Amino acid sequence: MEAVMREKLLQVVAESDRLSREMGTQEVASNPNAYRERAQAQALTAGVVTCFRSYLEAEQGLSEAEEMLREEKDADMRQMAEEEKSTLSAALEQLEGELKVLLLPQDPNDAKN
Repeated sequence: MEAVMREKLLQVVAESDRLSREMGTQEVASNPNAYRERAQAQALTAGVVTCFRSYLEAEQGLSEAEEMLREEKDADMRQMAEEEKSTLSAALEQLEGELKVLLLPQDPNDAKN
């Protein structure tokens, strides 16, 4: 994944986390308009956040599988790690494609329908 894309995604996740924290405060929770604004803003990024978190989990799993391949001597364990690496590599490609689509600008007219 490109560094620029990763940085953008990290910003989206940080913003979503900030909105969640604000929605948990007494000040926002007691103000229906403020709560609704934050909930709507968070809903707009929910798909991106969920997909990126799945991407990060798959990335971590791939790193662990690669480490196992470097360190493991048992043939069965190496084969299992190789299969896991292959599966996770494909998942990462798919998730990256989904993220690219999710990051496309929204059509402002979509909300009107």
